[in-house]
Amino acid sequence: MSAVLEAMYDLVDRFTDLSSDTILRAWPNRTATPLREYAVITDLNSSRRGTNLVEFTFNPLTTEDGISTESALQQTNIQFDFIGANARDYATRIEVLSRSSILCDFLAPYEISPLFADSPRDMTSGDSSLQYAIRFVVTLTISYWTGVSSPTGWFDNATVNTEVIE
Repeated sequence: MSAVLEAMYDLVDRFTDLSSDTILRAWPNRTATPLREYAVITDLNSSRRGTNLVEFTFNPLTTEDGISTESALQQTNIQFDFIGANARDYATRIEVLSRSSILCDFLAPYEISPLFADSPRDMTSGDSSLQYAIRFVVTLTISYWTGVSSPTGWFDNATVNTEVIE
């Protein structure tokens, strides 16, 4: 999952005017929020889609074990919280990019496919100091493949004995 979050961080870094030290990952009580504009990236949930794919590779010139790889397609929702005067603009950029080839090309090196983004939601609120924070939230849905490989024995011929049983 860290490669996915790295890609989402790079996405915000590339397509907003936020400085890299104001793009945060959502961790409870781990990072103090900056006093200026910032973004928080949260992995909301992830689920497997479809049936696993199995790929078996081996070298027929040796007797070494082959490699069996099980792959599953994951669908993940990533929430972007933008806080500050340009929050609406940044959330709208994510939404617009999710419907363009620009985001497909941007995420291709990470082997991630953007599926869609919801409409930005205005979550502006007040706090205990009677101030308000401009906050817009957008959720981007992506998909990517995960896999696990393991050595697996194999054979390329077999002798079958048959017997008549009466």
